[in-house]
Amino acid sequence: MDIENNNSPRSPHPKTDGNEGMEAASAPGRVTPGTRARSPVGVSRDGHEVTRIAEAVAQAWHQADHSGRLDVPTSVVASIALVSTTGHHGRDHSPALAEWITGDYTDFAHTVWTRITTARPDLFEAMLPLVRWLFDTEQAGMRPRAQQVAQAAVQAGQLALSGTDRRFDVDLLGVTLTELRPGNARNTRGQFFTSAAIAETMASLLQVNEHHSVCDPALGTGGMFRAVAMMMRAQGHDPATVTWVGNDTDEIAVGCAAVNALVWELGGRVVLWAGDSLTAEDGYTAALHRRAELIDLARFAHQVKTLQTALDTLTPDPQPRHD
Repeated sequence: MDIENNNSPRSPHPKTDGNEGMEAASAPGRVTPGTRARSPVGVSRDGHEVTRIAEAVAQAWHQADHSGRLDVPTSVVASIALVSTTGHHGRDHSPALAEWITGDYTDFAHTVWTRITTARPDLFEAMLPLVRWLFDTEQAGMRPRAQQVAQAAVQAGQLALSGTDRRFDVDLLGVTLTELRPGNARNTRGQFFTSAAIAETMASLLQVNEHHSVCDPALGTGGMFRAVAMMMRAQGHDPATVTWVGNDTDEIAVGCAAVNALVWELGGRVVLWAGDSLTAEDGYTAALHRRAELIDLARFAHQVKTLQTALDTLTPDPQPRHD
């Protein structure tokens, strides 16, 4: 992992303006940094609960499907992780959300992913491997299986964990992805995610301040990002001011990292892509250009929608004809 000061002229990822594609995207947040108690360094709370949820999800998926796919069950956990159970004035929406998810997961997932991709178009490409199946009519057969996974996740207590501030302390998606993938497959890929305790210990040794860049070329699901953000909040700093740059050869893991960037409220300066830093030609620049294109496209779509709404308001309804 590399750390750079964005204000330094030698920084490889300096602050840039919108024309260069690195303006901060809109990043709706749910928690003000530094306002809640944090776990001590190297001690992640809720570890057993995370494992229980991941095991329940893996068991439900392997019973429902034998294809070895990872995108569908991971997508289910990700979509549930993206919602908050606390509404305005502190009202608890857990019962209503649980009923919606377990009753009609497809409708819930469509709503969540549509809103998220609209709010954060800069992360759309990274999240696409997680959501492609949901909007593909030829994969409609996956929906009942996803429903079973959603029910298992809710029954195991995911809303009580990822829907609250406790989500800052864990990488549920990382544990779930590890649980879903058989051990021999992990060995073959040479893929092992850094444990939360090790990541937090490493983060405690780093000096990450506001407006720095944090770069991880072996991103996984973003566990190091979470640990660094946790350390920053414990020191009274805002991780949303940091530029987070990362990549991994596993596109599902990168999709999880994109979701985690929202779950952990890392802000609007996040650049992620799937690829190998050792073989790809300047993946960062390419990802930055695609990010800018997606943001511009979303702005254009919003402008068209606004114009259409204005025209509909100004155009009178045609009067019915009376023959």
